[in-house]
This record gives sequence, C-alpha cells and structure tokens, in this order.
Amino acid sequence: MIKKCKFNSDSEFNKMNIEKYNLKKPNIYILIILLSGLGLLSLIPIGKSFTNNFTSDIDEFKELIQNSPDECWRKPAKIRKDVVLYKLSKVQELIYNEIFEDAYNKMLYDIKPKLTGLKTNEEADSWGDGVFKNPWIICEDLKELFLFECDLILSEINPLNIYDDDTPPTIEVQYEGGYTTEDVTEWIVHIKDLESGLKLINITVDGEVRYYDDQLDGTIEVYYNVAVPPIEGFHVLRVWAINNDGSPDESFFQATIEVQPPGNGGGGGPIIIG
Repeated sequence: MIKKCKFNSDSEFNKMNIEKYNLKKPNIYILIILLSGLGLLSLIPIGKSFTNNFTSDIDEFKELIQNSPDECWRKPAKIRKDVVLYKLSKVQELIYNEIFEDAYNKMLYDIKPKLTGLKTNEEADSWGDGVFKNPWIICEDLKELFLFECDLILSEINPLNIYDDDTPPTIEVQYEGGYTTEDVTEWIVHIKDLESGLKLINITVDGEVRYYDDQLDGTIEVYYNVAVPPIEGFHVLRVWAINNDGSPDESFFQATIEVQPPGNGGGGGPIIIG
C-alpha cells in the first residue's frame, strides 16, 4: 500500500508544493595581477564570487523538511529530520568554500537517496542499482516533492554546470619583425579564456616544445614571446590550448614564416592558419 502524506489543510500542502525555479548563475569578478618573466608577459588569474543563490534554495529545502509531517518519516522522525538538516548545512558550508564537487557528491550519494529512495543524478541517470532500499520517507507524494528539490540543488551545484562556458580559448599571434636571418624577432602569442580560464597550453616551433604549462589553474589570459629561429627556411609555430571548464574545450593555431638570407629585402611574410 502506498502511503499518502496527511496535511491539515489544502493551504498547508500548497505551501509545500512544487514551485517553478530559475537556475541561478554565479557572479564572476576578475582579479588582475601583472607579472613579468621570460617569455611570459602577464597573467590574469580568475576569481569567482558566488552569491548565496545556491544556499538560499537549500534554506528553503531545510524549512520544507522541518515542516513536513512526522508521520511521513520513518521513526524516529525528529532525529532523522535533524540528521538531514545537519547534512544540508554541511553542503552549504562546502558551497560557501566553493568546494562544489564535494557538495554535489554529498547531495547525490548521501542525502538524495535517503529522502527519495533513488540512486539517480539530476538527469535521472542511475548509479549503483538505482534504488535505496530503506528510504527515510514513507509517503510517496513527499518523496516526489523532495525529489524535485534534490534535483534542483544538484543541477545548481553540479561543477559541470557552474564552469561550463561552451567556448574554446582564443589564440592570437602577432609578428612585427623582419624576414631575414639578421632581423627576425619573435612571435607574440596571446591566449585567453574569459569564461572559465585556461588549464593547459603547449607551444612548439618546428616541432620543438618552447612552452608547456599544465598548471595554469584558471588563469584567464597569458602572453608569450616566442623567438623565430634566425635560420633560412620555413619555420612553423603551433599553439594548442584547452580551458579550465568542467568539459574542456580546445583551440589550435598555426603560423608559418619564411626566413630569407641577409640582404634579401624581407623575403616571405608570415602565413597564418587559425
């Protein structure tokens, strides 16, 4: 037999009923720091200032749990409610510290199964056998309500949603030097990703690695001075970059320059392939 929640009035149920929510997006600020060094002209790290939008939904969920009928909980109802409220407070603490992966995992693997009887993510994809055998909620309509709330919060704090910008890094290359072995200078490589920052870059000249950095950790903008070999012939610059998104996007850029003998008057200019 399926047990139904017992509410004192229709208005009491309506107060707890599902509302339509718009998913909140975090505010973003940019902290600019200029550094100098060999080849690397500047770094602009990214910082994120998250509003309390995520945790306000959790506050509403906590109030909903607190006011839910005791008879819809396995006994002892008060203790189980207090345990869930404590766990949700820990999720809020993780969010405040921007530890979204841990917050998401606690919600997914610990809290949601107890309240809904389901081992599923916000997209209804199962983990394990998909079923939590002894859920703490025994009323089906309250389970459905809690399922909506859990999935809303999971959608908001999923790291892939927070950091997903769907745009690859931008790569720009400039060259203003000459084209003979006596006056070639360097390429200026500018790489940026304003949305999620950069995760990795690799720059080669004629197949030789000039710069490789996989410790950018969300830096949003970098410049590199890459010397053109003062040797006759064609020289190829290749730049590869991926961003710091939860589902990374990548960009590739290639530039070729022909270096001529001294006194040739400049020879061939750069061939740019984006």
